[in-house]
Amino acid sequence: MSTQPDIPMDRTANQTRSWPAQSVQEMNKPLDKRVLAALVFLAERQVCSVSELAREMHLSRDGLQRLFKKEMGVLISDYLVEQRLQKAAYLLTTSRLSIKEIAFAVGYEHHSSFTRAFEGRFSQSPKYYREHSDIAQC
Repeated sequence: MSTQPDIPMDRTANQTRSWPAQSVQEMNKPLDKRVLAALVFLAERQVCSVSELAREMHLSRDGLQRLFKKEMGVLISDYLVEQRLQKAAYLLTTSRLSIKEIAFAVGYEHHSSFTRAFEGRFSQSPKYYREHSDIAQC
């Protein structure tokens, strides 16, 4: 069970084109054990690249990408970005870390890249999100 609050997942048509229509829990078929292992690995790690994950799963990068897309209905790179941005949104509302520190903590080397990705996902800047979030602040 996650201690993180549910963060609204409103999406524009452009943002949903590659996201799975169903959650993993709603799928009737069991997940491939390699994809399940990858999801567990990602849940336990702070930051991970597709290449690092492929090495951990003993798959080629392309092989992992194909398998993940087949099983989850989404590109693994999109999944990783979504997870990073969700973690960032959580940290923005529950910590006193600076936006730059949060960007680094979720795997962005440059603050500007993080801000661009965050604005693309949430349609607002990280600063605005922090200041106007409905989630209880520190």
